[in-house]
Amino acid sequence: MELRHLRYFVAVAEDMHFGRAAKRLHIVQPALSKQIAALERELGVMLISRTKHRIAFTPAGRAFFEEALDILRRVDHATRTAKMTESGAIGSLDIGFNGPAMLTVLPPLLREHHRRFPGVRFVLHELPSAPLVRSLKDGALDAGFVYPFPPDEMLQFVTVLREPFVVGLPESHRLAAESAIDLADCADDTFVLVSRSGSPGFFDRCLALCQGYGFSPAVIEEGNSPAARYGMVSAGIGVTVVAESGVHAPFPGVVFRPLVDPSVDVELAFAYRPTDDSAALAALIQTLQEVVGPLEIPSVEPPARDELDTDGEPEGHDDQTEAAQGTAASG
Repeated sequence: MELRHLRYFVAVAEDMHFGRAAKRLHIVQPALSKQIAALERELGVMLISRTKHRIAFTPAGRAFFEEALDILRRVDHATRTAKMTESGAIGSLDIGFNGPAMLTVLPPLLREHHRRFPGVRFVLHELPSAPLVRSLKDGALDAGFVYPFPPDEMLQFVTVLREPFVVGLPESHRLAAESAIDLADCADDTFVLVSRSGSPGFFDRCLALCQGYGFSPAVIEEGNSPAARYGMVSAGIGVTVVAESGVHAPFPGVVFRPLVDPSVDVELAFAYRPTDDSAALAALIQTLQEVVGPLEIPSVEPPARDELDTDGEPEGHDDQTEAAQGTAASG
């Protein structure tokens, strides 16, 4: 028995007329009659009773019709699902992120990709950079937003955003009333930073920033979450430096100030496994390029979909992206 036999029978059952069914199926009536008869012989039961003027279901035919209709519906659904999965239109994406991503590029990316591919489900994981990278290499994540790591043969890092550092001070700090801060004036302060093990790339950028102002922090306290670092600053334990997007997540007792002539900025990277041939990931990368601008991504072929809306000019990665209120900048 083939699927076409089920389709032939269902067409006849729906029309209760061989002639009309044959016309709808684009075959001649005698051929259709032979196919139904062959199906009945294979099943060993009469499905349709025929008289000179009318046809009707037999009890076996009525039962077979309901089952055949259900099978064809499931086959059609499976076919659509396979095609949509191949195009990246449905599926699931596990995405890791740090605070700056949620405050900058991630919300507009999710919004645009959901508009284009409403059948794709997102599962988001907020993680420090080091465990995020481990999860990405282990296959637990499909992609992630992190501060850049050293080159890794298993991963591709693509910069999607650059932003300046700002300094976070206790409200009672002697420099809190200043409109901009020369970080050299904080050389004697304790610095509250993410640990190098938690986010090596961001930790090194923080040290490079300080060194650009002519000093290295003498005392460093560690806080491996935004709340931990900001809480320590609010308590007067020290000062911190964060990406500018951190000002969009204010914390009681902490003031943020821009720096005078910063020589080091913060790079946010999109990370993924270049060997991953997921159509859903390729479609996400295509949407990301529409949101932040062209990316230098080797060996990635986004799926061709006529349904994609490519109207409008992509935003450059230096343009202001919409900031979401919520998670503070993390390592």
